[in-house]
Amino acid sequence: MAYDYRIIDVDQHLEHSPSVWQNYVPEEYRHFVAQKPGEEWNVSMAGIGSLWLNMQAGRCMSHEIKPLETAPYDVAPGAHGDTNTRLKEMDLDSIDAALLFCGTPTGGNLPRIKHTGGRDAYLAVIRGFNNWLSDFCAPCPERLFGVALIPSTSID
Repeated sequence: MAYDYRIIDVDQHLEHSPSVWQNYVPEEYRHFVAQKPGEEWNVSMAGIGSLWLNMQAGRCMSHEIKPLETAPYDVAPGAHGDTNTRLKEMDLDSIDAALLFCGTPTGGNLPRIKHTGGRDAYLAVIRGFNNWLSDFCAPCPERLFGVALIPSTSID
């Protein structure tokens, strides 16, 4: 079936907590992404500061407002949620299809994992995220285009 695309968003980010996809990482490396209850990954970047504002843009007043530095992932519409939630939010914005990139919590923590866990841990986490991303997009492949993480390692 051909899809008549009118608007394609080429810069959507999945700001999912690693707790959503950590089971896709082999158990021996899961501690690199596992979180304790109430703990969040850092969402700041050097020279930029906190990126919570980016994740909360467009929130309506009916959402509980929390300080940007402490807001949990589950109050940021569009930043996370399941596939159906993502599609409903895209429909609200008249977006026909979207390229889905990893968000700051994932991408921002990969250098730490590579440095502290080594190449095998780094690759396992990337593979786990990519497998989760594939499953996330699978229910609607004509609208959700996951952009896989590409490891920055040697050619080997």
